[in-house]
Amino acid sequence: MHICEKSSIFARFLTINDISMKKIGLLCAALCLGIALCAQNEVLFYESFDQCIGYGTPGTDDYEEMGYTGGNDNQYGGNIATGVILPDNSDWQSDYAYGAFECAKVGHSKYAGHVTTPTISCTGDVQLTFRAAPWSGDSLMNIQVTGGTADKTAFTLKKNDWTQLSVSITDITDGVKIKFYSINKHRFFLDDVTLLPPDPDAASIRLTAGTTVDFGFLGKSYAKQYANVQIVGTNLKSNITVNFTQNDNKRFAASMRSLPSEGGKLTVSFETGADAGRYSGTIQLSATGKNNETVTKLLYIGAEVSDLNLEGSGTKMDPYTVGDVILLAANEGTVWRGTQYWVKGYVLGAVKRYNNDQFDGICDNDKTSLVLGRISNETDYNKIVTVELVSGNARNALNVVDNAQLIGQMIKVRGELLNSKANPNYLQKPGVHGVKNNDQYVRPWDQDEPDIYDPTIVTKSEQVKEAKDETTKVIRDGQLYILWRGHIFNAQGQLITSGKVAQSK
Repeated sequence: MHICEKSSIFARFLTINDISMKKIGLLCAALCLGIALCAQNEVLFYESFDQCIGYGTPGTDDYEEMGYTGGNDNQYGGNIATGVILPDNSDWQSDYAYGAFECAKVGHSKYAGHVTTPTISCTGDVQLTFRAAPWSGDSLMNIQVTGGTADKTAFTLKKNDWTQLSVSITDITDGVKIKFYSINKHRFFLDDVTLLPPDPDAASIRLTAGTTVDFGFLGKSYAKQYANVQIVGTNLKSNITVNFTQNDNKRFAASMRSLPSEGGKLTVSFETGADAGRYSGTIQLSATGKNNETVTKLLYIGAEVSDLNLEGSGTKMDPYTVGDVILLAANEGTVWRGTQYWVKGYVLGAVKRYNNDQFDGICDNDKTSLVLGRISNETDYNKIVTVELVSGNARNALNVVDNAQLIGQMIKVRGELLNSKANPNYLQKPGVHGVKNNDQYVRPWDQDEPDIYDPTIVTKSEQVKEAKDETTKVIRDGQLYILWRGHIFNAQGQLITSGKVAQSK
């Protein structure tokens, strides 16, 4: 039932003796909200949960025959709210969520629950409003926003009462999803989820790609790092000033100190020569709105410098991780040109792009590339690597158009890692180049050779010194070989021959 239609059933609700005065108050509030929403032509999303009935006989208007069902009937605990959740909008996702009286109940006595909206098409800034009430004895709930930045994500609810809540969500670039849950596994009722555009006359400063620039992990010999940030000003009458409010050792820099009122491109950088450690900076963007109000926005910058301590060795049995590839790409000369290394990571999708050298995000409709993350739900584009799928067997087996089941799965690929100044990345991200043949990938259901021995793996602490003393990596004819106790292994850990080999460069 659309919220504007609630007025047509208001009189019928008033005839039900079992409805409390508090319920009448909630209905009045919902009715007022409905009038306000109907008057606004740009409601982006609304969910009433009016089809939820908790339990009882569907298809009847006699609520007295259904008994108390939870939430909007002033019942917040006990044997209630056991119905099927029936939202108005399709593509909601839920786990341990139930239908109550024209609302949803989230959570179970033994398990945490959640409900997550479908992807709502919008950009820029929006306003989220919803009503929530706690289950008896509980009080805490949270939201998680995917695709934007929320100004608050944790809420304390009033016992035996509904609370009207409002959240500003900013910096949306390509739709948004909102997850309602509780970190503390508390249970709660949820109703009237609404997404509205902001006031068109409001002054604002917006960052189109989020509020954080993280240059990631850098080794001590890293090159100077750059990142472009697109800034949009709305209803401003002054230029946007750019000021560092925090800058560790002045390692961060910005390309300009002022932008036009409509915004523009700001380039931020991290200088070379920093000692090992975590560095952070904060830029405050400020301007004057058309009504002389002060408008501010914060941009957070980070980088971490460390020794080149890699988790893997680039072999098939001990592949480099996504973090290793990012670290190697930032340190010129740490990989051999023409040598192929094994890399492991979770498939996030493919590269969304409009030309062959630009990273524009992640999609699922490109056959020529992959995006790998260290975790299966990575959302930070500074913590991913790209993979070039050359036409051949590997592309047929790994592209996400024909192999959608690979998304979220761990794979291993073998290719070249280029980190020269001329060609450090693939599609502007640290990457793996030239993945083409059957022997250059391992999927979850592929079997690794059980008898491969990798001499670079050290499983016991007492073996560390011995391994360092007796293991040597050399390059011959552009290929990596590993010498261990007189035996020669290739980069995949396969025994080539016994005996000595001279080192070459």
